[in-house]
Amino acid sequence: MAAILYAKFTFTFGEKGTSYKLVGTNMTDAGVVSLLENYLHGIVGAGKDSHEAIKRDTYKITVAVDLSYDEFTITHDCGNLGLLAGILSSILAEFEPKPEEECDHAD
Repeated sequence: MAAILYAKFTFTFGEKGTSYKLVGTNMTDAGVVSLLENYLHGIVGAGKDSHEAIKRDTYKITVAVDLSYDEFTITHDCGNLGLLAGILSSILAEFEPKPEEECDHAD
């Protein structure tokens, strides 16, 4: 059976700035940081995405990796990869891992 690790986020643009919420994961917070870093590292230099970004107040993003193949799967409602990368970079910059015993992000 394949080991698939994932993290689900919502990211909101509001009047007072941006905010995110980790709404589900099967990893520790340190694992979430590693997942985001590795995904973002892998898409650097991928080129411009010509799709139109979708403007909305709140975006939903799931980042998953299948450890059997080291393959990422992303579901999002951003419209293009540039916006997606920007949002994930912002989440990573703001992410404050909790001590492992305080983590409770299960779906």
